[in-house]
This record gives sequence, C-alpha cells and structure tokens, in this order.
Amino acid sequence: MAEGNPRVLRDYVLPQATTLTSSIVNLAVEANNFELRPALVSFVEKDQFSARPTENPHLHLRNFLAKCDTIKLNEVSANAISLQLFPFSLTDRASYWLLNCNAPAARRGRARYRSRHSIRSIHKAL
Repeated sequence: MAEGNPRVLRDYVLPQATTLTSSIVNLAVEANNFELRPALVSFVEKDQFSARPTENPHLHLRNFLAKCDTIKLNEVSANAISLQLFPFSLTDRASYWLLNCNAPAARRGRARYRSRHSIRSIHKAL
C-alpha cells in the first residue's frame, strides 16, 4: 500500500472541484471589485439559446452581442464582460454543449479563439 497520504473511501466518491473546468477562458480584469450583478445576469437570461432546431444561433449571438454593447463598466473590457456573461445566455442542450467543450476536438478548435478572446470572433467563424 502507498504510504504518506492515505485516502479514505469518501475521497474517491466525492467529486473533485479541481477537475471542473470551463471551456471559456476569462480575461484578467483590472477593476478591484468586479462582479456581475444579478440584474445583469437576468438581462442576459431573458433571451437564452437552447439549440433547438427552430432556433438560429447566429441571431442569438447577434442579440447577445447587442446586449453586451449596452454594458459599460469602468476598467473592464467589453470582451471580458461578454465572455463572463455568455454561459448565462445558454440553456438546455446549448448549455450542456458548452460544459462539454473540453473534448480534444473542441480544444483544438477553441485554441483558434483563445488568442483573440472574443465572442465576436466565434460568431464570425460560424
């Protein structure tokens, strides 16, 4: 048996928060007390995309970006705001897709957008 740091059965059953990752790379924010207000999140959640066949993802992104353009916070870039708000604009299958974007193929595709840090670049690529 391995000595040093023995683990109990409970350690194997409980999920580890260190394994949870986001498929969105958030930008560093210079503001001291930056937080997304509940009213702002509700503003974005009113028009959620669920990836139903009848929904248009391009229209959703256009509407989402239009909403983000109305938000201005001191010392916070527009891209940082949109990247942090984007998960709140998704629901159902679209939200599930975003949570599971850590597959190898998604990582390769995401690398193209990581350097630009912009939801707008993703929209243009679609």
